[in-house]
Amino acid sequence: MQLPIAIVLISAVFILENAPNEPIDGWPIHVLFVLLASTSIVGFALVGSTVIAFFSGCKALDRAAAERRLRGFHLALWFAVSGGILYGLGWTQIVRFNWQLDRTFLLDELLVFFPVLLPLIVSWVVFFHADRSLTRIAAKAGCYVICS
Repeated sequence: MQLPIAIVLISAVFILENAPNEPIDGWPIHVLFVLLASTSIVGFALVGSTVIAFFSGCKALDRAAAERRLRGFHLALWFAVSGGILYGLGWTQIVRFNWQLDRTFLLDELLVFFPVLLPLIVSWVVFFHADRSLTRIAAKAGCYVICS
């Protein structure tokens, strides 16, 4: 998990430093797409965790394998969406030149990382709460051994 995060952060810094020094036309639409893309990552984690929780009582579902697949798909989605936000939507140019934050100390870097890292952190919280709920349900049902 750490390698993809490091790759995205290094890519963000690289794109930030090498982006064209000009504002983007129609930047409010780009910001809307950045918000939708960031929200889609958390939505995927929430829906996937809910589906696994719903079908966790099913004998045909291997919960551990399903969670691994969900987290793998989530990581791939996060990786692709992060690239789209940083490079495809011109987020770095919007932050630095449309909002004129290129001369502020660390604020432009933090805002560039914000739509990339926040959805990942919120998704981890969603996964944690879903896993904790499933563990409590299993404990109440008397299933003390949970596949992991």
